[in-house]
Amino acid sequence: MKYITLLLFSNVLFFQTQIELNFNAKERFELVNKELNSLHNKLLDLNKNNLDKKSEIILSHETWIQQRNSYMNKRYPKNQRKEYGTYFPIRWHNDLIDLTKNRINYIRHKHFTN
Repeated sequence: MKYITLLLFSNVLFFQTQIELNFNAKERFELVNKELNSLHNKLLDLNKNNLDKKSEIILSHETWIQQRNSYMNKRYPKNQRKEYGTYFPIRWHNDLIDLTKNRINYIRHKHFTN
């Protein structure tokens, strides 16, 4: 009995609350989004003397953000989000992380490789 109690107690120590998991997912997204913004700013800085290219980069970034937001809202319609329960913020942020990482890889490949 003593071992079962110890085992159960040790497992409880490792559990995270859903709020913590949701917060961690949001933090992970914010880090990836910060990386994207840094890469975007680096690209703008590299093209600071070419106004046409700079405008193209800005428009491309704004368009991508609009498309990303549209995709997310179609994937998770506002009137159905409660159906996912408390896990929804994790799904939302994990999808945003995947989309943002893909965008980072695309920008790196297109603009920073030979």
